[in-house]
Amino acid sequence: QSFSRDRVGGRWPAPPLSLRWFDAQGVCDPVDFSILGELDMSYPAVLNLGAGKKILGGCINHDCRPRPGIDVVHDLNLYPWPWETNTFHKIVAHHVLEHLWDRLKTLEELWRIARPFATIDILVPDAAHPEMWKDPTHRSAWRLGTLDYFVEGHGFNFYTDARFEIIIRHYDEERLWLYWVLLVIK
Repeated sequence: QSFSRDRVGGRWPAPPLSLRWFDAQGVCDPVDFSILGELDMSYPAVLNLGAGKKILGGCINHDCRPRPGIDVVHDLNLYPWPWETNTFHKIVAHHVLEHLWDRLKTLEELWRIARPFATIDILVPDAAHPEMWKDPTHRSAWRLGTLDYFVEGHGFNFYTDARFEIIIRHYDEERLWLYWVLLVIK
């Protein structure tokens, strides 16, 4: 399955949840994790943040409320998050980050708990989405350029030491959703 990083409009397939790498053309290839050395598989190294009812097998499923299938219950607006530094090689954050107050601290925590070269899948509604501020649990708005501030070489990246490479950046014009795949740089 392949994805175009510049695709706009139409239906965007559900972002892949397996361990995948996206090249500059958005082609999805298996990741060679040998560059990371030995992984401690005694603890699942994939985190599904804000899982709600979308429980993923083989992952640590997190939510702010106890539900069936949720492994860790924690309010992500409380820092630090309950995971050790450099724990996860993949983090899935679909429709969760818009529920958090502090975008800078949120990205810093994602960076902290991710291993070097980890990938982070992020899916949020665009700030222009008509339901964005209708939902009383939404706390922060996101635009396609929001994550540019965490990229090496950006003129205003001095607010934090957290660094990512944006592997995929996608705006779904039909749904008004933003999707990124980030590579953690440490």
